[in-house]
Amino acid sequence: MDERPEDAFKRMNFQKAWEEKDWERFFDAQDRLARGRRVGAGPAREGVDPSLAFGRVLRRFGMDPDNPDVPPQPFAYSRLEPSEEPLNLPGIKFWQPGADQETLPIYCQAKCYAWRIAWLVESRFPGLFNRRYKSRAHREFQKAMEDLMREAPEAPRQIAAGHRLGYDPHGVKGNIVRCRRALESTDRLVGILSRVSRARLPAAEYEKIWRDTTRLRTALIDWIDLLRHRFAGGGRSA
Repeated sequence: MDERPEDAFKRMNFQKAWEEKDWERFFDAQDRLARGRRVGAGPAREGVDPSLAFGRVLRRFGMDPDNPDVPPQPFAYSRLEPSEEPLNLPGIKFWQPGADQETLPIYCQAKCYAWRIAWLVESRFPGLFNRRYKSRAHREFQKAMEDLMREAPEAPRQIAAGHRLGYDPHGVKGNIVRCRRALESTDRLVGILSRVSRARLPAAEYEKIWRDTTRLRTALIDWIDLLRHRFAGGGRSA
């Protein structure tokens, strides 16, 4: 019999300092529990939701136990192009408690990338998702654009969720895992783009979106490396 999602929490040791593998198991259990809630029949009975038993622990790491994956300012598409330049607030650095995610360079880059994807699809292919195509090629292109639109906001969402965990030697391990998930998202984006017919986009636009995707992927690799060596090891310099 498959393990119930809530049982995974019972085996976790919340009294020790967690490594990346512990955070990974925790996030996996959260994901499974969230999926179970979405497909479950009816509301949970009082006293049976195991995640609430760990509410204090979740809040210790800046999470909402009822909605643990939502960043404090979720990525949202608007008509105005955001800037990749992070906020430069006087007297506060991105790693200090209370720093806005907009002070984080990698978040600003990922946010702008997601905006550019949305703008490209909406401006060049208006009404694409409201059509029903008979042609297999058209359906495959429509599906690739849907996947692209769905996946693009995942990187800024995961980075923001990691930022909430902070940069102390314990919370940063979870931060790293979230950023690894953002990196996995960019890998999926590369795969989606490889399915897009070059005939559908002008060469210059395709090359730009490809460069932006690989640039974000490289930046995330560098960011994870920085988190591991500068913060997870306990060292921190201004």
